[in-house]
Amino acid sequence: MDHTTSDEWDAVLVNLSDQGFVHLMHVPYNGQGERTFQTSTLRFPMRQWVKLTVALHFDREHGYAAVWQDDELVSRAEVKRGEGLFTQAHFGLYAPPSLSEGVIYNDDLMIKEEPGE
Repeated sequence: MDHTTSDEWDAVLVNLSDQGFVHLMHVPYNGQGERTFQTSTLRFPMRQWVKLTVALHFDREHGYAAVWQDDELVSRAEVKRGEGLFTQAHFGLYAPPSLSEGVIYNDDLMIKEEPGE
């Protein structure tokens, strides 16, 4: 998810690690991975529906990102860039060259602005 309006992304990513944990990437700045909370117990299950909820606020002083898996917090971090804009979102599958194929299903995607954010 990105706050820029150009083709040079400055994204915050929600990823699945090779250990099976959902985690935030590029936080608090691009290229970093400093989280204020990261689960080490709730793994992402395969071959079943999982609800992911993401809260994201781009702000240089008070920005944050948080991810819940089936309503349980799994990753949280400060986000120290942007000016409140949320301009781009991309949903899909990224993988190393060693993974030749994969399937991901997205259902009931929703982006909304919460009051006071």
